[in-house]
Amino acid sequence: MSDHLDCRNHAGRKVVAHCRHCTQALCRECVTEHNNRMLCENCLRGVSQPVAAESKRRNAAIAAVAAAGCLLLWLFFLATGQILAHAPSVFHRFVPW
Repeated sequence: MSDHLDCRNHAGRKVVAHCRHCTQALCRECVTEHNNRMLCENCLRGVSQPVAAESKRRNAAIAAVAAAGCLLLWLFFLATGQILAHAPSVFHRFVPW
């Protein structure tokens, strides 16, 4: 019963919550609320790392799409320039009025 009265990190401190992930007894200083759940520092680190990895993947995907868009835009203008460069000289002397 004494292990439930003392925090796992601080002997002599009263337990105010249990970690929802690892069920360890925690005092006020050791517990953190995350998404309406009480977690210890180690479990919070484990929960937040996948979110950081997902954010990195999302940023990499956005950068890849932006690079592909720039490449397509460059190819469009290159093709337009090539078409205009190889057009007959009569095309370039067009006067609408």
